[in-house]
Amino acid sequence: PLGAGEDGMDAWYITSSNPSHASRTKLRINSDIMISAGHGGAGDNNDGNSCGGNGGDSITGSDLSIINQGMILGGSGGSGADHNGDGGEAVTGDNLFIINGEIISGGHGGDSYSDSDGGNGGDAVTGVNLPIINKGTISGGNGGNNYGEGDGGNGGDAIQGSHLSVINKGTFAGGNGGAAYGYGYDGYGGNAITGDNLSIINNGAILGGNGGHWGDAINGSNMTIANSGYIISGKEDDGTQNVAGNAIHITGGNNSLILHEGSVITGDVQVNNSSILKIINNDYTGTTPTIEGDLCAGDCTTVSLSGNKFTVSGDVSFGENSSLNLAGISS
Repeated sequence: PLGAGEDGMDAWYITSSNPSHASRTKLRINSDIMISAGHGGAGDNNDGNSCGGNGGDSITGSDLSIINQGMILGGSGGSGADHNGDGGEAVTGDNLFIINGEIISGGHGGDSYSDSDGGNGGDAVTGVNLPIINKGTISGGNGGNNYGEGDGGNGGDAIQGSHLSVINKGTFAGGNGGAAYGYGYDGYGGNAITGDNLSIINNGAILGGNGGHWGDAINGSNMTIANSGYIISGKEDDGTQNVAGNAIHITGGNNSLILHEGSVITGDVQVNNSSILKIINNDYTGTTPTIEGDLCAGDCTTVSLSGNKFTVSGDVSFGENSSLNLAGISS
């Protein structure tokens, strides 16, 4: 449209000539290197139909090994009168093996100075078949603020995809929702991890984004989660914890949650209709792990508990035609 800002340029597009794991293309980013996509251009705010440009993606590719000791940043969205640009993704593609030692972050959404909503934050990493080892910080971009009468933009996810294998010794964090300083509502916080067919070993922190609606720490189906770290839901902007924030939100399939020594889960565990959840406490230190929140199971769900005892600090509720199996709990 007339007066629209241009989209930011993507930084790198790379494909491997040999997709086998042993010989795939390796991209090593040293500690003094920053890869940043282009930012979206600002629209002409004198034109009521102008749009801010979207931020570019930093690395797009397939069949790559990415070893990051620097910074990989999606481009930020531009501001506009009618629509504000969304942040770009930091890394997107299929069959990527990622080792992160520093920072990977989605771009921030463009701010709004009108009744249009702020731009949404970009996701940090998206794709299919992604083994990820994280020792640094991977975070979704923040949503754009609104200084007029619209809403703030939604935060991006740290990781979104399917068939993901994640080992975390650092931090995954959903982006924060943008603030609304006029008559609108703050944007939703992003999820830290979203997807299907997920294997997650967490020794670090997995944090939902903060916002007008709280982001989930983990949201997905057919998941195996082994936790000896922190899984914490997002918070409302005033800092209060609320049931709307899920530490773990199971959307379907067959799922396992394995608790190890050091496990801290703050927020609800939500199990959607017709899903299966097995909770196994493998903490043999004599301490009793606690889920600091509610356990909410929908209709036609099956929840099984085994191993040592653990505590749910909030309410436990089950929908119609659901079952709870306690046979595997140690006395």
